[in-house]
Amino acid sequence: MGRTQLKAHKLPSGSYRVQVYLGKDENGKRIMRSFTDPDERHVLSLATQYLDEHRDAQESGSFGAAMNAFLASRKPVLSPSTMRAYTTIANTLKSDYKGFCNKNMRSIKGSDIQNVINDLLLEHENRHRLQKGTKKLSPNTVRNYAGFISSVYRSKGINMPVVKLPTKERPKLNVPDEHTVKEIVAAAKGTDLEIPIQLAAFGPLRRGEICALTLNDIKGNVVHISKDMVVDREGVWHIKTPKTYSSNRFVEMPQKVIKAIKKQGFVTKLTPKQLSDKFDDLLKGLDIEGVRFHDLRHFCVSYLHSQGVPDAYIMKRGGWSTDSTLKSVYRHTLADQDKIQTAIAIEKFNSFF
Repeated sequence: MGRTQLKAHKLPSGSYRVQVYLGKDENGKRIMRSFTDPDERHVLSLATQYLDEHRDAQESGSFGAAMNAFLASRKPVLSPSTMRAYTTIANTLKSDYKGFCNKNMRSIKGSDIQNVINDLLLEHENRHRLQKGTKKLSPNTVRNYAGFISSVYRSKGINMPVVKLPTKERPKLNVPDEHTVKEIVAAAKGTDLEIPIQLAAFGPLRRGEICALTLNDIKGNVVHISKDMVVDREGVWHIKTPKTYSSNRFVEMPQKVIKAIKKQGFVTKLTPKQLSDKFDDLLKGLDIEGVRFHDLRHFCVSYLHSQGVPDAYIMKRGGWSTDSTLKSVYRHTLADQDKIQTAIAIEKFNSFF
């Protein structure tokens, strides 16, 4: 495609307008984009930049080609976990939606993307995790697919056609109570889970943060969380900087936890996956169901809140940039409390009979 010579036309208002010809739609109608600005050079610059970006989108060919280019360009700057999630989405689109991926981006309609979204919500085979005909992707996961497609479009300087997304689901949280956590802490004493469990329940540190922690990160009773252990798509674990600014933080831990770490001479030699697997095995022996290692963080939030600790401090200690997780935990805790209080009320009412 040759480079188009753009011209600015002065309007009666004194501003300048540049019209960019983008081709014709499927009905033969000319597709134009107008830019208006009081400064002639600025409006020409805006129009030229848009035309270059749109030309790049046209010449990229299929959505699949644009998707591959997007992944390649983001690999140096995205975390391994994010790249792994993006690659999983891309592989599913390539294998299950070949027709969509082979379409030229200019010819893709909103209905084409909507069909992909609708189908993702239906029962089908997700070769990465699910068995055929038994499950469907959650609305939140499907929203992630739509977000990925939109990112591919934006990388080419164009907006994704408008589509209807499924309603976002509230995350289902499990918040172990104080008695359960005490039982878990006691059972882990003297094992390679003792220190990681205490760091998660009292920190509250994430799995990757715990596995990346070294003695050099500990000064007195204060732990500096400045690293994370993540896995790439080849299954190799790496140490990297935290994903968010708020995750880089200093947390004061109980003296007994620090003493246990220094006596042992290291924090843990386990990877995050090994940590979760061993934790699951520990809970099976205790006959405790439905609690993940990550739920120890939720316990810490709930416990600190019950002790009257301000939310701002809890967020800082846990490395959260927003209070959405805290509110989810509180809703869960209040729901449990509602059941308890309802049972008390019913018992009192029964005394009337």
